[in-house]
Amino acid sequence: MMEEISEEPPTSAVILDSCHFSQVIFNNVKKFYVPGGDITCYYTLSENVVPRGKDWVGIFRVGWKTTQEYYTFMWAPLPSVAHRDTAVKQQIQFKACYLPQDDEYYQFCYVDQDGLVRGASVPFQVRAETEEDILVVATQGEVEKVELQNQNLHKQNEKLKANCASLQKENSHLQEELRKTQQQNQNLLKELEEQKHLFQILQEKKKEADEENRQLREKNGRLLRCLSQEKEASSISVVSQAPKEGVLLFGNPYRAAGANLEAGAADIASIKKCFMSDEVLPEDTITSQYKAHVQNHLLECPFCSETFEKSSDQVLFAHMLCHVLE
Repeated sequence: MMEEISEEPPTSAVILDSCHFSQVIFNNVKKFYVPGGDITCYYTLSENVVPRGKDWVGIFRVGWKTTQEYYTFMWAPLPSVAHRDTAVKQQIQFKACYLPQDDEYYQFCYVDQDGLVRGASVPFQVRAETEEDILVVATQGEVEKVELQNQNLHKQNEKLKANCASLQKENSHLQEELRKTQQQNQNLLKELEEQKHLFQILQEKKKEADEENRQLREKNGRLLRCLSQEKEASSISVVSQAPKEGVLLFGNPYRAAGANLEAGAADIASIKKCFMSDEVLPEDTITSQYKAHVQNHLLECPFCSETFEKSSDQVLFAHMLCHVLE
């Protein structure tokens, strides 16, 4: 839709590539403008542009080739101050009724009175606002605060990652220790079973040893009884062979009146003969020598001083065993 004016703006059939777009800079161009409202176009004239009375600002659909393809335009006002070596900021307001009503992309273009484009804006749309277009406007302080929070969160995240890695390492170490402990428990259980089996064997052996010990005690008792009986028999034999009172110890040929010499010789031989070994002793043997001779044929128990014949060493051993088992 074109502005209803009596005079058409100066245009040119010069193609787009031959224009100098950087001589006029459009500022604060929005991504879209809401329909039904006026649009204020802000632009800056550089020192390379000399504004003239027939310069104009038009709205072009993106993709235009020449300035004759404008949708609408407004005459560019001349600067209020002399424009020489400095840039000048200007603005133009387009009425809502002259604006496009579709969703196509458009752009502002500054065209001089020769019909040449001196500057073009970024594309924009004239459409209703959507949820995606709603922006949160924040102050610089709020932005810095958010950035600081992000940095802190990033640090916390890195710290949590490090803690997680440390926990994973510790967990792996604990898992390894648990595996070793379980293996040790299995070994201990196996060893315990072996000890139980060994204990049962030892119990059986103890029972056998107790039974053998009981049998040995019974045998020892019998041996002691036999030994006692043998000792009594030996004592009786010694007493029966001892000389009667009033008779010489080693025999006296005159002790038996009327006895012949042959009988006296027999008595002397029997008295001088050792009852333990049947050995004949000399005639001058006295009583102490006789006792010492008899003692040489005996063995004495180291526990109770009881005596046994040397020929009965097994009986002495059984006797001593009784002392050991008591």
